[in-house]
Amino acid sequence: MYFFRRLGSRVTIIEMAPQFLIREDSEAAAILARTFQREGIDVLLGTGVEKITTERGKTLVHVKNRERSWIVRGDRLLMGVGRAPEVKGLNLEAAGVAYDRFGVTVNDFLQTSNKDIFAAGDVSMTYKFTHMADAAARIVIQNSLFLGRKRLSSLVVPWTTYTDPEIAHVGMYER
Repeated sequence: MYFFRRLGSRVTIIEMAPQFLIREDSEAAAILARTFQREGIDVLLGTGVEKITTERGKTLVHVKNRERSWIVRGDRLLMGVGRAPEVKGLNLEAAGVAYDRFGVTVNDFLQTSNKDIFAAGDVSMTYKFTHMADAAARIVIQNSLFLGRKRLSSLVVPWTTYTDPEIAHVGMYER
């Protein structure tokens, strides 16, 4: 969103959580939030969207926090609400592959409930990032083709949130 601001657009980020970028370290997320605010981006934390309407070609986002309700007006709306794997209709039951609303269920070796079938990437992992999918695919190749015993839990994968300033880390958070 910051790049839209740098191109001259007015930007408002609406976040239900009390912290901006909830998967990031709180101190790093606070630095980024302050940077965004200095650049003129409105960052609304602890704020939910009640509904979205239009009026005379404008988008009206009806928002609410603990204290009040109000409307954020704009020309365009960009929503980033996460990802969910779409596995319904794949007939996974016929192959004996268990799944739920979060995707295909795998063990630490990335095997599904059918030990001859493996899964990696967004369809089976909590962290839906390209670099995680790549690392998991390497485990699947080693475990399925070369009888490996590589575990997803043993990975130490770098993580970067591509913002300016960037947030990057590897390993565990202090918390």
